[in-house]
Amino acid sequence: MARDEALFQELIQATDGLFVMSETDAPLVPWHFDGATTINPDVLREYLDLPEGEPETGDIDRLLASQMNEYPGMNQEGMDRALRFKSLYHLLTNTFTDIHLYRFGQIQIAAVLVGKAADGQWYGLSTTLVET
Repeated sequence: MARDEALFQELIQATDGLFVMSETDAPLVPWHFDGATTINPDVLREYLDLPEGEPETGDIDRLLASQMNEYPGMNQEGMDRALRFKSLYHLLTNTFTDIHLYRFGQIQIAAVLVGKAADGQWYGLSTTLVET
C-alpha cells in the first residue's frame, strides 16, 4: 500500500528546520514503511541502516518531553522552538498508535520514533543524539 502523501507532507512540514538538542543538534527526518511489515528493531536496523546491537526502548516522551520545555528567561526563539515541538507531539499522538522509541548505539545514538497510522502504514522520525 502506498503512503498517505498528505500525511507524509504534514510530517515534513512539522519537522522542517526543527532540530533535537542533545550534545549536538540534529534534524528530525521523516520516513515511511509499508504497513504490511511488522516493525521491530531488526527491520528498522536494515531499513534505516542503523548500528548493530539491542536498542534501548522507550516512549515518545523520552525523546520529545525535554524539547517541549519552556524555562523562565527563555528567549523568543527558544519559546517558538518549544511550541513547535509541542505541536509535533500532538500531531504524532493524535495521528499514530503503537508509538515506540528505539535508541540504537551508545554515545552517538540513532533515535527512531515509529508509529502506525489509521491506514496501517508505519511512519517515523529519525535523529541522532550525542550523550556522553
